[in-house]
Amino acid sequence: MSDGTCGDVVKWLRILGLDTTAKFHNPAPLVLKEAISEDRVLLTRSATIKELGRERVILLPEKTMESLHKLKEAGFLQGATPFTRCLVCNTPLKDIAREEIRDRVPPYIYQTHTEFKICPDCDRIFWSGTHVENMLRCLKNANII
Repeated sequence: MSDGTCGDVVKWLRILGLDTTAKFHNPAPLVLKEAISEDRVLLTRSATIKELGRERVILLPEKTMESLHKLKEAGFLQGATPFTRCLVCNTPLKDIAREEIRDRVPPYIYQTHTEFKICPDCDRIFWSGTHVENMLRCLKNANII
């Protein structure tokens, strides 16, 4: 779980396919209480929150890739399966037949791609385009994967 200070890290953890929730507008004590009740670790860049829940909170550096390195070193990136979760709502993605999304993607994308995934909760469509290649390259260059 993350508080409002780590939205960039949440996005990358979801890109890696890791179950990551975010509470951007809740007060720190409430976020910590939720993390404990859900048996999650709380990611933050706030030293104040770190002091509230020492063993349940990981204080992350300001830079995103440094934060991911810290999480990797702590073993939190094990089991990463990139591009298997919705980047918006965290739900595991499902395969969907190309024909079912014909009218929901740009014609060029439909013509040039054969595999698509859908988020069963927020109904977003995903496909592997150059953005996926760029994200993977970024993670590899930073020695995250």
